[in-house]
Amino acid sequence: MHEHIGHILSSNEIHKVPQSLSAIECAKLMANLHIGALIVTNEQDNKIIGLISERDITRFLAISSGNIMAIQAKDIVFEDVAYLDINDPIEKAMHIINKMRRRHVLINENGKLIGILSIGDIMKHIIEDKEQTITHLENYIRG
Repeated sequence: MHEHIGHILSSNEIHKVPQSLSAIECAKLMANLHIGALIVTNEQDNKIIGLISERDITRFLAISSGNIMAIQAKDIVFEDVAYLDINDPIEKAMHIINKMRRRHVLINENGKLIGILSIGDIMKHIIEDKEQTITHLENYIRG
């Protein structure tokens, strides 16, 4: 494979939410945007606190008691987020995602956040790569 993250980053859209946004509103936003994670920011200085994913919300709500409507992004946010560079190899992203058991990593270019890479982006690339290889081999065999 030996390609860089920049070859597979499907979108450079970055969706940020304030830490005070309710978990329910975060889930609605992700559903409407057809995405699996949002960046959570500090409302005072707009700095990134971490990520909140559909999976984070589901797990938190499953073990939570009390008023689920009062749960905010800051209650669920995953702060130990991995950052990779757009020029890092895809294999590095795969290793980090597997090691951290997370589905998303943040991507920087020249120290600036430019996107979120998901495990789905990587899987799509792997499948497309395998399909190309199969097509190439079939054409080679047919002569």
